[in-house]
Amino acid sequence: MMSEGVCLDANVVLTALSPDECTEEKLRLFDDILHSRNILWMPALVNFEVGLVLAKKRKLHEWGETELSIILEVFFKLPLILVWNKELILKALGFQQQGIPSFYDACYLAMAALKQIPLITEDQELYKRGKRLYPQILTLHETL
Repeated sequence: MMSEGVCLDANVVLTALSPDECTEEKLRLFDDILHSRNILWMPALVNFEVGLVLAKKRKLHEWGETELSIILEVFFKLPLILVWNKELILKALGFQQQGIPSFYDACYLAMAALKQIPLITEDQELYKRGKRLYPQILTLHETL
């Protein structure tokens, strides 16, 4: 992984933090991030995405207080730099005009492009559409 940073799509973050969806690959990636000098550059909307998933899992009684507490503890230990500014939004809107249907996905792609860092995603549609716009988009498998 590059030392200047990386951008993780929310799906990678959420499944790596989810006790029922975590894989060895995701654990290795997070271990690498937590024990290196890598910085996670992410659009600030990741906070809302994480919060929405936690609220849903809690409402459905899939996760109790213990699981929620552990997930939040790990999330807030990540070396995150959250960005939300005009440049990011304009870049994301530009990616939408070029075929990225989701504004959320376009924000992650824009973050990576603006910082010229890899974007790691497990979203196959984002990967396929984003690869032609930004070649540094990778699957989790490609990073290991």
